[in-house]
Amino acid sequence: MRSIDPDQRVRRSGPYEHEWNTYLIQVTPSALRVFLNGTLVNTLASDSPLAVDGYIGLENSSTGAVRFKSIQMLPAATVASTTTVKAAPAAVVVKNGRPSVTVAVDAGGTPVTGNVEISVGGVKTATVALVDGTAHTTLPAFASTGTKSITARYVGSDIVEPSTASTSVTVRKAASTLTARVLPRRIVAKKTKATVQIVVRAPGITPTGAVTVKLGSKTVTGTLVNGQALIRLPRFAKPGTVRGTVTYRGDALTDGVTTSVVVKVVKRR
Repeated sequence: MRSIDPDQRVRRSGPYEHEWNTYLIQVTPSALRVFLNGTLVNTLASDSPLAVDGYIGLENSSTGAVRFKSIQMLPAATVASTTTVKAAPAAVVVKNGRPSVTVAVDAGGTPVTGNVEISVGGVKTATVALVDGTAHTTLPAFASTGTKSITARYVGSDIVEPSTASTSVTVRKAASTLTARVLPRRIVAKKTKATVQIVVRAPGITPTGAVTVKLGSKTVTGTLVNGQALIRLPRFAKPGTVRGTVTYRGDALTDGVTTSVVVKVVKRR
């Protein structure tokens, strides 16, 4: 324990000559705390449990007389706490974004120690120790899309009651990219059956689902395998330039996307 700053005590002369200092000495199994006129001025943490019952003694370690009055033994009391939680960013991409969670616990000036439990959708994912009333952690990437509820629960201490707060994070689908190549390069009217080679990519995800090729009046649909598809087209009846689109419809984790294709059909020799 350290000595108390004299400036924090009430002066014994002038207009304060007849005023009293008020000490609150709070003993818990883990710490002893001294409050002077409502302000925490000293703390003694203990690695072994402190006795919370028994006799007390009053001592004066300075010269001169010291007076005491209104000495009371109060029952152990707890202090209410308020927890706040924030997640940033508020929106992330599925299987990629990892939001940071910051938790602050306040007990109206009473020191706050202990742990905070972080839960996502009701499932505990982390336990973080408070430092100066604040805790930080980073959540793992989410495996599905939607609005995810994040709850921070301060578990409490010897003198501070538990409290809980919640926030949410929106998990969006991943953006996809699509490339399409028409093979072979030379397509002959009424002869060549062209193939459209399609590749769909998304960060950290292998897209699944259907892709559709529409060229003129022709529409052909295929299914991605490992993010790729080969779609055979029927023969073209006449030469010319045919313009169309290739569309990926998306899946549970990936947004859809469309790109354009151009097919040049030549005369049969």
